[in-house]
Parts: sequence; structure tokens; C-alpha cells
Amino acid sequence: MTMRRLHLDFLRERPPLPAASLVVLVLGGIAMLAALADLMALNREVDAASAALAGASVRAQADVPRGPVDGEALARDAAEAAQIAAALNLAWPVLFRQLERIRVNGVTLIAIQPETSSAARRFRIGGEARQLDSALAYVAQLAETRGFANVHLASHEVLADRGGSALQFVAIVDWMPPP
Repeated sequence: MTMRRLHLDFLRERPPLPAASLVVLVLGGIAMLAALADLMALNREVDAASAALAGASVRAQADVPRGPVDGEALARDAAEAAQIAAALNLAWPVLFRQLERIRVNGVTLIAIQPETSSAARRFRIGGEARQLDSALAYVAQLAETRGFANVHLASHEVLADRGGSALQFVAIVDWMPPP
């Protein structure tokens, strides 16, 4: 028995690339180079903007007067910052629960604003009512509620655009949160 001779062909002949493939390859290369050029231009713009910002920062720091520190102004600023921090560090949920317990038909609470200029925990409470009597009843209930003091109606305004059937009011209240 004789064996057939073994033939190994490691080099296959490939058909040549179609012209369309070469055109697509060249167009892809051109698109890549255009994108790279855009990226480099954007990087230059970012570098220029960063340099301009750094220069402006240096100029701004140079414009700051370096004189003696005004102790009184610094103390006033520190006191004002402390008042603002105290106004923000309130037991807001407790205040909201206390205000939600006060219900008067026809009155809607629309705003609560702390007054940071006050040493006490003073608030401006804004609302809308259908009638002046309802607004006054709301202010009276605020005054009778435990935890509120120095309650008074600061202003009221009849809303003409609603045919005079509603009014807005603002009450000023000192709040003493429970310990």
C-alpha cells in the first residue's frame, strides 16, 4: 500500500482588494485626521482659556488691598455669619409640625422666612385667606400656640386680581423651640 504524497499550501493566493475598500480606508483615515485636528484645536482653546483665567486670578489677587485688618468690620461680619448659621440650623421639622397643627378654614400658608437680623428666632409667615376675619383668626391661633410669642399681623393686602375675594397677609412670630 502506497501513501499519497502530502501537499501543504501555506501561501494561499488572495484575490486583490476591491477599489471600493481602498477608497473607504482612505476616507476613514482622512476623517480620523480631521477629528484629530479638531481635538488639537480645542485643546489649544482650553489651554488659552486656562491661562487667561489664571492671569485674571493673579490680577484679582493683586488688586486686593493689603492694609491693616479692620477688627470692627471683621467682628460685624462674623456676627452676621453666626446669625445666618443660626437661622439655617433650626429644628425645621419641629417648626413645621407646630405650624401644621394650626388650622383655620379658608387660610393657606404660603411662605416661612427666618429673619436673620433678629437675635431671637423670628419668622415672617405669609399666607392667603378668603376673608380678613380668617387671617385674624389664624394670627390669634398662632399667638395662642405654645412655642410662639410676640405674634402680630405685619401687613395684609386685598388681591384685586381675584375680584377682592382673597387677601394675602404676613405675620411676624418669635419661635421658642422646645428643649
